[in-house]
Amino acid sequence: MGWLTYYGYRASREGRLDGEILDAVIEEAKMMASKELERVVQRSRNYRLILKAIGEGASRWIDIKRRVEAWSGRPIQNPSITSSKT
Repeated sequence: MGWLTYYGYRASREGRLDGEILDAVIEEAKMMASKELERVVQRSRNYRLILKAIGEGASRWIDIKRRVEAWSGRPIQNPSITSSKT
């Protein structure tokens, strides 16, 4: 479900449309995103580095891969960068 839809659902259910509901939905979204991120990065140490590279502005696959290789100190084959065992 999209967050805007969820906000509308909560507002309708509570019979009001205000910032308090919006704040509650935003906090719930933050908690859910945080938990999901924790699960993702636990799968592979490369995931954390991939997200770091993207967060620093790398948008092309080759740039992301190069940063991951530099930070990990080892070459990485394309198929193994998303492997759960790396």
